[in-house]
Amino acid sequence: MFTILPKSETAKKKADLLTALEIAHIDMCVTAAFTQPDSYVRLVDAFSSVQQGSLFQFYVIELSELALVLAVSRTEKMAIIDFVVFDELGAQPEQPYA
Repeated sequence: MFTILPKSETAKKKADLLTALEIAHIDMCVTAAFTQPDSYVRLVDAFSSVQQGSLFQFYVIELSELALVLAVSRTEKMAIIDFVVFDELGAQPEQPYA
């Protein structure tokens, strides 16, 4: 879902810096979160704002791997405004398990 949702210029620039593996990982996490939101999503903040004469709902949600700022229009179209990746995705543990 991460790859198919429209993104703001800020989110596009950040996504362009990610590797294909990181994008695939984020895509999988976001898809799982929207499939079972009660299990994966924590709502951090929600607010309304008028942007260019239109009312939008903004949601800041937290997943275990990243946080997303989503904008939803009155017509229920959704876009990613910004995102923050918490840890280096796909990083190997410092010490392998014995």
